[in-house]
Amino acid sequence: MNTFNPLEKDCLRVRGKEIKKRLGVVPTNANIFFAIYQAIISGEDEEGDYPLYERGTSGGQGDFQHKATQHLDSSLRSEWHNVDKPWEGYYRRYEPDFFDLIVIDECHRGGANQEGNRAEILKYFSSAVQLGMTATPKRSDNIDTYAYFGAPVYEYSLKEGINDGFLTPYKVKRIQTNIDELVIDHDVQIISGDKKKDLYEISDFDRTIIVPERIDLISKEILKQIHPQEKTIIFCVDQEHALRVRDAINAHKSVADADYCVRVTSNEGEIWRQYLERFQDNDKTIPTILTSSQMLTTGVDARNVRNIVLLRNIGSMTEFKQIIGRGTRVFEGKDYFTIIDFTGATNLFYDPAWDGDALSSSFWESETNEESSEEEENSSMDSSHSSEWQQNEEEKSASSFQKLRVKLSDQRELRIINVETRYVDEQGKPISPTQYLESLIGKLPALYQSEEQLRILRADPKTREELLHQLQTMGIDAEQLHSLQKMFDAPESDIFDILAHLSFSEEMKTKEERASRVIEHSRVLDQAYQLQAKEFLEYLLQYYVEHGSTELVQSKIWELIELFGQKGKGMSIMDITSAFWGYEALLQAWKELQGELFRI
Repeated sequence: MNTFNPLEKDCLRVRGKEIKKRLGVVPTNANIFFAIYQAIISGEDEEGDYPLYERGTSGGQGDFQHKATQHLDSSLRSEWHNVDKPWEGYYRRYEPDFFDLIVIDECHRGGANQEGNRAEILKYFSSAVQLGMTATPKRSDNIDTYAYFGAPVYEYSLKEGINDGFLTPYKVKRIQTNIDELVIDHDVQIISGDKKKDLYEISDFDRTIIVPERIDLISKEILKQIHPQEKTIIFCVDQEHALRVRDAINAHKSVADADYCVRVTSNEGEIWRQYLERFQDNDKTIPTILTSSQMLTTGVDARNVRNIVLLRNIGSMTEFKQIIGRGTRVFEGKDYFTIIDFTGATNLFYDPAWDGDALSSSFWESETNEESSEEEENSSMDSSHSSEWQQNEEEKSASSFQKLRVKLSDQRELRIINVETRYVDEQGKPISPTQYLESLIGKLPALYQSEEQLRILRADPKTREELLHQLQTMGIDAEQLHSLQKMFDAPESDIFDILAHLSFSEEMKTKEERASRVIEHSRVLDQAYQLQAKEFLEYLLQYYVEHGSTELVQSKIWELIELFGQKGKGMSIMDITSAFWGYEALLQAWKELQGELFRI
């Protein structure tokens, strides 16, 4: 509704509480209405099955109707008595042809379920055009989106959404430990539970066996892989696992706030709503990390999520798409988000169903072959509010005592054995660093055609910044550029030296070599007659050695002057500018110094 308000003046949310206050009189004074099913069925503003009214114990239907209307004014009481069986559903207060168009968002959740209240509502308003929208259509035994809505009238792929700028691109970090499988032998002490087999594999961890040391190792690695202030959602096996991961994250965090990492599950009670609301607020940084199991797979619009962490196996393509969707929201300054995968779930990216034809047979084969436990977890109900889902999760948590819990020998060393970064091509498929490198070489000629042109572009801080922006729009961000340095084993070389080597086989020089030669032969340094001016230029050279030319761009000049002022005995920006006899001369020296760096 907030999105539509600037476009349409007459927008209204159908609120269950307000209808209840009016004892069933529904609003009609708008052109566009927004509601959830429960509000127009039972008057509840949240998902769940609740009675319409609490009937009195002494009387029957007539007594209930009298009590329900005795406090209404005459006009509302007249409306109430004109309705047959008002407690059967608020939506029946509208005429069947009241709405011309009905849009059903997330229509895979149950719009086609012939047994549910939702289907009854759609049937009641059958004269309206009904438009179903979903990113994950279903065609399983209990829900067949296509049986009700028919074939899609319009499709829009993830690839198109990313290329058009409506969705955020992603990259994948696949992380493996040396304990992704465990043999129960004499080095493993059984603390509780019964051993069902000798070999436990990655799909068993935290579902049938608990290894606290493994949870601790993974939690440390998560903190290592993310920036401390980056909003992150961790998808765990169940609520108990989410609790253990939360505690492990908080045990090793560098941020002091007690709510840095919180659990958002039904077992948290009402406080999970407060946690989620604060997490969704882009002006707040706490909580920063959420751990959950099923609750956050759908219906959560947190635009600034930078990391999605997968700690459980995902057998359903529908659920996988929903989880990845938590990171694709666009936010200012968010160039991409990272999927950190500890279970191999991101192999689903290679499935033809990932971003293929919505009606392809491979999609339905993958859906019908998923494990029954996954099918139960991913029912058509809204997982964040469904009482049915909550009961399912609570039963799982209650049965956690059946899990095998073990302690590893103190001599056993746990470690991360592989962190593989996979990039994403134009088709939305993860590719290896080698494939990424090959694709990068093919993109570069669109930016510069000669070695001289690249040298001119990189020498000027303004055109260098524009070139970096062009690379970014092509999907080559700062972290990927740094990965190139690792590929060439050239951490001491500037990224533009690597690009010149890639494009024209130019010899790579280190940043230290470039800075030293400038100090020896610089005309700009020789002309800096005031000591403070020369010290500032030498500071820029040292800053370049430490951070590279990507940090000496035009937009950062004032930031660097201020940094130097803080290091240079409390000099102000005016003091430094005066040392060059004015801002124009300072700016000219700033540009010429960088020109010398890349001409040599």
